[in-house]
Amino acid sequence: MRRDVKHSRWNDLGYLMVSLVLVGCGILALVKDSCQVLGWVGIALFGACSLVFLYQLMTGRSLENRHKCEDKITFDAAGFAVTRVKGRSLQSRSMAWSEVCSAIAFKRDLLAVDCVCLLLARENGTGIEVDEEMEVGRNLPRRFLLICRAARRGKTGS
Repeated sequence: MRRDVKHSRWNDLGYLMVSLVLVGCGILALVKDSCQVLGWVGIALFGACSLVFLYQLMTGRSLENRHKCEDKITFDAAGFAVTRVKGRSLQSRSMAWSEVCSAIAFKRDLLAVDCVCLLLARENGTGIEVDEEMEVGRNLPRRFLLICRAARRGKTGS
């Protein structure tokens, strides 16, 4: 089960403060000559963290979401369309069910989680990829089954 964490300026401020305190501890370790290596590692690591949290605090957005897209899939008995909203741009690609010659299911490794994907391909090798993260609306499995059954029988109405 995937859990989305909301981006918060308060979290960024708290993480920034903790990172700065840990940078201070690294400086203190250098000044006291207790452990030079640990001091430099702490300053480098938590200094980098401080820069990331400062960026997020100043811009109001996280680094992981700056290239995030919102995809939506719509379909009927004739075919389907994938609409991608990225920032202010809108891209839409569509394909008729009759163009689909193969469907290839695969798993995309996103390090922390995996994403189940389906490539619906044409004969010329081009196609459209859909995945489990796309917004599809309500009752997708039921609607999809009805459309597949109708397409198999040769009906074109939804």
